[in-house]
Amino acid sequence: MTPAELGYGPGAPHALRVHMPHPLAKFDRIVADPNILSGIPCVRGTRISVRRVLDILSTNPSWDDLRADYPTLAHDDIQQVLAFAASQMTDRFIPRASKS
Repeated sequence: MTPAELGYGPGAPHALRVHMPHPLAKFDRIVADPNILSGIPCVRGTRISVRRVLDILSTNPSWDDLRADYPTLAHDDIQQVLAFAASQMTDRFIPRASKS
């Protein structure tokens, strides 16, 4: 199939609906335990929430700085936080302006 037939790229229809599932189906480093941070997803073995990691990286994208501040975070933890966050994104229709 062409990109246009899949709903994106040049020649796509007036509304896009694209869903590309994340290939990582299991997140063994992310936990959501009701007894830890009220069930907010966090990095396994810590009280560091996924959101906290994302907030920090959004203002300072240096993984080295993040790991200096949170030495318990491994490289793989940060990678999985980003993959988990990406997997939680939902695709939606994006109406295109009609040409009048």
